[in-house]
Amino acid sequence: MPKPGRTESWCRVYTERIVERLEFILKAKTLGLKLNEIKEILLVHDRGQAPCELTRKFINSKIIEIEDKIAALTSLKSKLQEIVRSKTRKSLPASICPIITVSEKNS
Repeated sequence: MPKPGRTESWCRVYTERIVERLEFILKAKTLGLKLNEIKEILLVHDRGQAPCELTRKFINSKIIEIEDKIAALTSLKSKLQEIVRSKTRKSLPASICPIITVSEKNS
């Protein structure tokens, strides 16, 4: 990013181009893109090329990452639901909490 100019009172002056670039960065971050990915997209753009294919590649990677997280969370949810449904002793156990101890053995 080019350094913004300053007024006589040292307030920063942002050009329309800088504001547009900052808005792009914020939008890309809300889509889950990493700063280094955003930087690569901007570098391609700054070379006068359309970064759409690179952007598509990053977004597809993000989709795969999200699908993996959903699968892991779904699995964890199922495991937790099993634990809650399982019957455990109500008396003072030898372990701290048999709910967790038994679930570790069943993993």
